[in-house]
Amino acid sequence: MGVHGLWNLIEPVGRRVNIEAITNKRLAIDASIWLFQFMKAMRDDKGDMMRNAHLLGFFRRICR
Repeated sequence: MGVHGLWNLIEPVGRRVNIEAITNKRLAIDASIWLFQFMKAMRDDKGDMMRNAHLLGFFRRICR
């Protein structure tokens, strides 16, 4: 899943950034894959999607 060889392609220009360096800046995260995973994985005993699965999944993953 994802773009094969992406890390090899961007490795030469990648660098670590201290969290303080992004203070007061906007950061975007593509979380569509997480949403898809939560909607498919979080099911009740009957196999139906849990209510607010997307919110619960985000909360649990961010806390981890």
